Amino acid sequence: MAKEDWRIQRFKNLTMSAKFVFKILDYNGLLTQKEIADESGLPNRTVRYALNILDNEGLIEKRIHRDARQTLYGLKNHTSTVDEVANFSCVPL
Repeated sequence: MAKEDWRIQRFKNLTMSAKFVFKILDYNGLLTQKEIADESGLPNRTVRYALNILDNEGLIEKRIHRDARQTLYGLKNHTSTVDEVANFSCVPL
């Protein structure tokens, strides 16, 4: 199986909440867990679960928020020609 095919399969196997959080991060860039919950309307627990899934899959990166008590989440820089996983972006601080 090609590397790109493996990435597509990995993305397709994500939970709906993880896919939703992925798209929110894709659209908005770096966000805290609270900002993701506010933007998505998902409960904090669901957002935390989705972030754990995305982190375990290696799709997101964590950064320290200027507050230092919070973490910023963003998509890892990534290049792909596949629509489902294209536009990975995480703006450096």
